[in-house]
Amino acid sequence: MRYVDLDPFEAGGWLAVVVRATTGVTYRQQYGGTACRPGEVEGYLVPLHAPELLDELVELFDVKRAGTRNDSWRHRLSEAVDGVWFGGSEGEGELRLGEIGEVDEAWVPVVTPDGPAVLMWCNSD
Repeated sequence: MRYVDLDPFEAGGWLAVVVRATTGVTYRQQYGGTACRPGEVEGYLVPLHAPELLDELVELFDVKRAGTRNDSWRHRLSEAVDGVWFGGSEGEGELRLGEIGEVDEAWVPVVTPDGPAVLMWCNSD
């Protein structure tokens, strides 16, 4: 297995999805803000250019401190993520929010046209 550490130098401004697949490559990401949770997912990485989504995620998790402590933010998170263009055929390339129970800052399960994935971004820690 090959491991790739995402954001090893905390370079800001990036957003990506790792689609779960048997690839032999596992992406690792520290998430959860100051909780510093270790996460890893095997698959392939797709960078996203969605600055509005990144701004909304930073506002929701870094400023509002939503995280896993309450669920009043579910609707707002779903509105931010659902419909973001991922790629593929017209009308078939949008993200949808996945299992909400695993959501935390910089680690949001999503569903892509290619299957389950994890939405990640530069962690605030």
